[in-house]
Amino acid sequence: MKINAKGLVCAAASVSVAALPAGASAQDFFSTDAPEKMLTIGVRAGLNNSNVTINKNTFDLWNVNSWGLGTNFGAEVGIHFRDYLSIRPSFWFESRSGSYAYASLVADAANPETLGELVQLGHYRTYHFTIPVMAVVSFNITENLRWNVMAGPYISWRLGTTGNGIVEIPRGEDTYTADRKSFDAGLRIGTGLELRRHWVLEAAYEAGGCHAWKDGSLGGRNKAWLFSVGYNF
Repeated sequence: MKINAKGLVCAAASVSVAALPAGASAQDFFSTDAPEKMLTIGVRAGLNNSNVTINKNTFDLWNVNSWGLGTNFGAEVGIHFRDYLSIRPSFWFESRSGSYAYASLVADAANPETLGELVQLGHYRTYHFTIPVMAVVSFNITENLRWNVMAGPYISWRLGTTGNGIVEIPRGEDTYTADRKSFDAGLRIGTGLELRRHWVLEAAYEAGGCHAWKDGSLGGRNKAWLFSVGYNF
């Protein structure tokens, strides 16, 4: 008995296509169709884990900057060009926190030949207003589940600080107070899942592009992981 392999392949392909859900096709994973809505609005809430660094040469004994937890609350506007492509600016109020342990040898002002230790331990919380503008590419995993990949710039303003955020920097026999910058800008990249075009689960990373301190010689960057859930109306 001779088996027609070509016929079997064609038959299998026909069965596979028939088994797909109504309205689905192989091309739907990356759909270039017109979007269902040109404009969407959503709300977001979540947690962040952030850190602010300082130049490692600033303190010669200890220079430890620990990550701290915070919260995010925001709103997002989606401008959809095609089913797979959108631009999404969002507006966030964030609280961030961190801890530090610094130690350095400093000269005694009364006896310059004697060295003492300047030790600083602290915990602080900062409050920010942040605006990321993300380009988002969407892939259809199933009819009701989408995978989003996003990247774009952000700008951020620090609104205030609580806790022990004052850092003294040794300079010869003296010290001076280091001030954090109020403004930051950088890059945010992330990914997320969208269920039924409404429910959203997202994770992102922010890399600050500006020095974190007003004194540029201190270097340092703002860094944060952000996790959020949300709903698109």
